[in-house]
Amino acid sequence: MQLPNQPYVVIVDDQPAAALSLQASIADQQLSLLRNLSYACDRVSSVADLERQLGLYPPQSIRLMVVDYAMVGRTPLHVIYRLRTSRTLHPALHPEALLIGWSAYEDVDSLFRSVGFDGFISKHLDQRDVAQAIEWIYQQRLHGAGWTSVGLPVPWAKSSLIA
Repeated sequence: MQLPNQPYVVIVDDQPAAALSLQASIADQQLSLLRNLSYACDRVSSVADLERQLGLYPPQSIRLMVVDYAMVGRTPLHVIYRLRTSRTLHPALHPEALLIGWSAYEDVDSLFRSVGFDGFISKHLDQRDVAQAIEWIYQQRLHGAGWTSVGLPVPWAKSSLIA
């Protein structure tokens, strides 16, 4: 069984309230990455489910994946490492897919960076700032900045990149 052929936002978090909050924050904003796209948001609650579900996504359908670090059982970092290091072998990721680590533990941002994520967002951000943080990371990548970590205080408060 394959999922419908449309763009996907995938939220990997074992806490339903956190995943729903993130989903609502993304839906409330017009992210450049998703602009003019009709997309589905898929919540995945375990690493095992993520591993199973990756094969169900249509080719190049995942546009944004936000992954929590502290999952019950094990971290999902090895899955993302495989996706990033063998990107041409895994058809689910869109060439411009944005992979973001998301955690209440801000000291794990270097782990996300080491496995190929595009950035890190602290779960300590206010809900209204989370979507802006995703946009910030995307804009930083477009401007060639590479890795971006967003914690407190928020970096765009002094930047002209985000209006």
